[in-house]
Amino acid sequence: MVATEFVAVGGRAYRFRVEAKTATGTFTTIVDRTANTQVSPNTDTLSTPTKARFIRLTVTGVHAYSGGWVSVRELKVLGY
Repeated sequence: MVATEFVAVGGRAYRFRVEAKTATGTFTTIVDRTANTQVSPNTDTLSTPTKARFIRLTVTGVHAYSGGWVSVRELKVLGY
């Protein structure tokens, strides 16, 4: 994979982490936006291509929103 795109409902500035892992092994962080203040969509180009079979998205908070729920519209993991 070479890029990710995260889209939240309402363009909120969610704070999140995207991790990847092969069929065996452990998850490795490929995108760290745990201090994010930019509204979505958030696009990240990976500096190093990563092979993965599994992707894990962890939302850790949100900037300037006080609601009690998370709503992700889309997460794209793009490869070549």
